[in-house]
Order: sequence, then structure tokens, then C-alpha cells
Amino acid sequence: MNTKQLLPGLMLVLALTACTQVAPEKPVNQEIEEPVTIEIIEEPAVETPVIEEPQELSMNEAITKLIQDGHTLSIVPDFIWGLAENHEGGADFVQRPQILQSDTYWLGDGNERFAFVVALQPTMNFNIDIKADEVKWVGLMVADGQTEADKKFFTVSGDDQNIVDFFIADRAFYIDVVDTNGAGSGEGHMTRFVSKDGGKTWTEEGCYYYAPEGIKPSSTCAGN
Repeated sequence: MNTKQLLPGLMLVLALTACTQVAPEKPVNQEIEEPVTIEIIEEPAVETPVIEEPQELSMNEAITKLIQDGHTLSIVPDFIWGLAENHEGGADFVQRPQILQSDTYWLGDGNERFAFVVALQPTMNFNIDIKADEVKWVGLMVADGQTEADKKFFTVSGDDQNIVDFFIADRAFYIDVVDTNGAGSGEGHMTRFVSKDGGKTWTEEGCYYYAPEGIKPSSTCAGN
């Protein structure tokens, strides 16, 4: 075989080889970026504060607290009671003559205070300018220092009995009730009542004989 016969075949091989060769890729000079880490900061949960409404104490609880805190009764002569006769919404269970002979006393101070006054009834020992059948109620009245709303604190049940004294001692509230069954004018048998829960409940503390000179123990209570 001569050279002229090989030349066309060689040229074909070279052409095919040139077609199958892949040109190397040109390197790209790029910086490799580090992956960005995103830190998610969670805000602390905000708790909605619970606002507790102040609990309103009942009259008895408030009086008990004042007594436990060491408050005592003090006379207040200029207190004007909101009776039905001169004050709309005032007490309708007592008449003004029933309290004219009674001093008014405060317990506590500021907005936390209560006023006390005795509502009397006419008896042999108490000359009240009102007829017995006109009396609606007898006992110890209390008024809130803020609203001055008159309320019943202690009720006297006997038709010949009246409260002659009330005081605070030994962290308790005491009330003395006297009848007219004594030996003379102004005398009678007395029952002393005590309350340790601000007037919510009352118990008999003792029986006494009451006279202008003072009291002395007795086996007979008021009304007996």
C-alpha cells in the first residue's frame, strides 16, 4: 500500500480525534463564601400581669381588724347622723329623739372608721320624747365613715331594756344592756354581751346588778 492510499484515512482519523477531545474548562477564580448562620433570638414571653381586685371587707371583718390593730373608741360630738328625718337614704329604723341622749363614738381613723351611737327607748330610767308604740328599733347603730350609711350593729329585744355602755377591751367589743327591774330609779339588772368577730355574733359574758354607783356581779341578767 502506498502513501497516497494511507493519507486520506489518516486525515479522517485525525479529524475524528479532534472532534472527540474536550477542551479543558477555564478555572474560575471565585472566593468560596462561608454559609451565613442566622441566629434567631426568641423574645422572652411577656406575661400579662394579673391585677387582683382589692377584696372589700365586710363591716364585721373591718371592725375586727381595727380592734385587733389596737384601735379604741373615741367620742366625736359633732357627728351628724343621716336619719330619715333630715337625710335622704338615712336610717328608717329609728327616730331622732332616740339618739339625742347618746354620744357618738368613732372606731378607727381616715376612711377606715366607723361611728357608733345608741338608739334608746322610753323606760322608767330613760325619759325619751317619744311614745313607746312609736319606737321602731332599739340598739347600737353603726355608720360607715365613708358612706355614713346607718346600719344595725346590735339589737335590744326587751321592751324595758336599753344599752347603757359599750366599749372595747381585750380585743373584743362589749355592750351592757340594762332593764328597769332594780330597787330604785336608775337601777336594774344588766347583761354584758361580747363579740370577738366585729359584731357578727354575740354571747353573754356575765350578769350584773347596775346602779349609779357602779355594777356588781349578779345571778340575774337583764330581762330575768
